[in-house]
Amino acid sequence: MSKFLCALAILMAMTSQLGAQTTASDPAALKLMAACKTASGGAALDSPLAFHETGTILRDGKTGTYEM
Repeated sequence: MSKFLCALAILMAMTSQLGAQTTASDPAALKLMAACKTASGGAALDSPLAFHETGTILRDGKTGTYEM
């Protein structure tokens, strides 16, 4: 699984919890999050110091690169 997809899954999970009223979690979701964490650096994700991403974007028939 790509690091981008893992980061996206983590971000979506975090934002979906902002309005949650319960603490129950779906076991399949927990398994996915654990796999994403392992694929993206494991315990290093517990205390991130920085984020760096590069990529290519296609829009309106034009391509370009980006860096964040």
